[in-house]
Amino acid sequence: MGNPKASQRRSKKRSAAQQAVSKSLNKANKENSTAPIPASTQQKKAARKPKDYRKDYQNLQRKLRHATTHRTKLQAALDAYKTKAEDGEKATLAARRQVAESKRREALLQKAVDRVLLSEERKAAEGKGVVGALREKNKALQKQVQRAAENLARSIERAKKKSRYSAG
Repeated sequence: MGNPKASQRRSKKRSAAQQAVSKSLNKANKENSTAPIPASTQQKKAARKPKDYRKDYQNLQRKLRHATTHRTKLQAALDAYKTKAEDGEKATLAARRQVAESKRREALLQKAVDRVLLSEERKAAEGKGVVGALREKNKALQKQVQRAAENLARSIERAKKKSRYSAG
């Protein structure tokens, strides 16, 4: 069976009045339209210019140059600091700041490490106390179990003796 709407569409036909209107419109359009322009005389669309990557490349080159010069300046400052530090002279202000900052960071990290170690030592000491208490409890329980086993063995021996006498 097909699509029921498709069969409804096929059954609809245009009326004679509608056909006459469409014919007159088509005729008017044909009369009003100009003759097609030959392909050779048609104006061509302006071709899209290819993207100029030269500017992007130049910008990247400039950034690279700046980065390398910045790196070389930093390297020169570091070398100057090293030589001045070795000679015992005063270091440049920026180098001194960097050294002071790194020392401060190192001190902060050392404090943090010390705090962690102290807390771990405390936990270990507390753990030893807890472990010691647990060991003592374990020993006491073992003694209780041993006494109970001995008492049970004695009561079994007594029962055996009584049963011999009563049976005999």
